[in-house]
Amino acid sequence: MKSKTNQKENLLAKSLQRSAEFTKDDILDVIHWLRQLIGIAFGIVCGILPLTGAIGILFYSILSTLIVYAYLFMYLKNIDDRVYGETYFPLLQEGFFPAFAVFCVCNFMGTFQSNYAFTYLFCLL
Repeated sequence: MKSKTNQKENLLAKSLQRSAEFTKDDILDVIHWLRQLIGIAFGIVCGILPLTGAIGILFYSILSTLIVYAYLFMYLKNIDDRVYGETYFPLLQEGFFPAFAVFCVCNFMGTFQSNYAFTYLFCLL
């Protein structure tokens, strides 16, 4: 049990270091969890603003891909071309759909909770 906890803590520490060396599975895990955090944050923001529908989906899709791209190519510089190929497309699409589901749930909760909370408060007045 301790070894898994230490391994996860080491992976988190490595993900915050510039030019850290990753195995293929480690970098895929880091990208997956980065996208999950982006999905939660953008879902809450889009829910409060209320950016719903195609505008919210485009906002999330474009910005989350750009953030992952920036993290990969500006922060992690030691990506092995032999492992991922020349396109890096598998890295950019890693964890997109699970994070999109998290974005949709957070967006739904933020939109409807904020709208109904304000409606309820105004009905009480």
